[in-house]
Amino acid sequence: MIKNFKLRYNKIGISLVEILIAISIAAFAFLPIIKIFTSSTRNSQQISNYAIARELAAKSMDEILSLDFDQLKDGTIIKLPAIGVFFPKTEKKGKVTFNISINIESKNPTFKVRHKNLSGFVSAPIAIPGSVKDLKKIDVRVGWDGISSVQEYKLQALKADLYR
Repeated sequence: MIKNFKLRYNKIGISLVEILIAISIAAFAFLPIIKIFTSSTRNSQQISNYAIARELAAKSMDEILSLDFDQLKDGTIIKLPAIGVFFPKTEKKGKVTFNISINIESKNPTFKVRHKNLSGFVSAPIAIPGSVKDLKKIDVRVGWDGISSVQEYKLQALKADLYR
């Protein structure tokens, strides 16, 4: 009697253990794919912020370079009588706030030339020929809070006064 006894079970169905094993294998397989998507989303946001910062820096530099040379005073603040404080300023683009700051400093319109004499190489300042009387170095910095740290984009230009 015991010999003829056979366990009968449904061969079409699957057990709970098999389902759990299949889910855990699928989870481990999709984990790297999900990581790639989150990483690419973070990188595209960072690239987008750099593009916005570059645009804001170029726009700010154009605004500064369009001013008369006499309106550019050394320092970090530009005040115009018609509109008040022109720089520093902040702009909000989407969810990110960009801080735009400047630094203007007078430069002597000379450059250094290295030449060799009997004692070795010597650097000597040489005046720029022509009608350059005054020179300003303009730094524009655009900063924002990045994903893990404060990010910054910097743009520099020189403006010469040719008519003094």
